[in-house]
Amino acid sequence: MCTLLLVDDSLTQRRYLELLLTALGHEVHALGSAKLIPEKLKLAAVDLAIVALVLGHSNGFELGLRLQNLGIERVAIVTMNPRSTDIQWAQAIGLIGVLDAPTSQAKIRQQLQKLLQG
Repeated sequence: MCTLLLVDDSLTQRRYLELLLTALGHEVHALGSAKLIPEKLKLAAVDLAIVALVLGHSNGFELGLRLQNLGIERVAIVTMNPRSTDIQWAQAIGLIGVLDAPTSQAKIRQQLQKLLQG
């Protein structure tokens, strides 16, 4: 499967997504802070970064752009209530999509397949 970087400062949301993604066979590097990303990128290549839209000291769009500048080509936003403006912003800045969370394992599998094929 894929190596995923998950960044969400909500411990509950991060852990839930990490469990779902790991159960699907992905290697997940889950971080609660964007400050740890440079060190994590030294240890593993990342196929897809999944970033929370709302972060304590930043937002997912800004972090998504920073991750692209660090060489991660595929970056998606995850949010609890995706709005059409979230999807438009993600597309406008070159992110590959918006994931809906919390979600079921079947739904996250379907969403990931779409993003990784695309």
